[in-house]
Amino acid sequence: MGDIGIGIFAGEVPASLNDGGAGSADNEWSPRVAFVTGIARGQGRSHAREFARLGADIGGLDLCSPIASVPYDLATPSDLEQTRQEIEALGRRAVLSVADVRDQEGVRAAVAKVLQEFGRIDVVVTNAGVFSVGDPLSLSPQTWQDVLDVNLTGVWNTVQACLPAMIEGGAAEASS
Repeated sequence: MGDIGIGIFAGEVPASLNDGGAGSADNEWSPRVAFVTGIARGQGRSHAREFARLGADIGGLDLCSPIASVPYDLATPSDLEQTRQEIEALGRRAVLSVADVRDQEGVRAAVAKVLQEFGRIDVVVTNAGVFSVGDPLSLSPQTWQDVLDVNLTGVWNTVQACLPAMIEGGAAEASS
């Protein structure tokens, strides 16, 4: 068992994730479960597909709607559905939710659905994140708060929701 780290893998990382997938065996992660935030597209979708390719079932969440202070398009419900289809095309199951990492209860509900379906979470990838661009002297307090809430509080909310099941299942240890 590995040490707990916020925003990094808890538990043993499969060798194939460290070597870019070279020489990895399919189903090396079956019957494990990976939980990914920001899963609907980009890096989140890529992480989910790789874990699925390795044999893991996938749980995850994405906001799938805009944040007013974020100056670019965020994922959509159709992006989330595309991710589900890609995971299932790899022969794995997916429990994906529309939820906001800034909302602790929403994250807990998404994690509860994953635990109800799969009974475990072995790894958490806190991938959800946003950024803003512009002159720091004119950056609004709301923009700053939104970035902190997604990028920092969202990690905390996700780890808080996933960690008890990971400890119970032996995928992580609590230490002080």
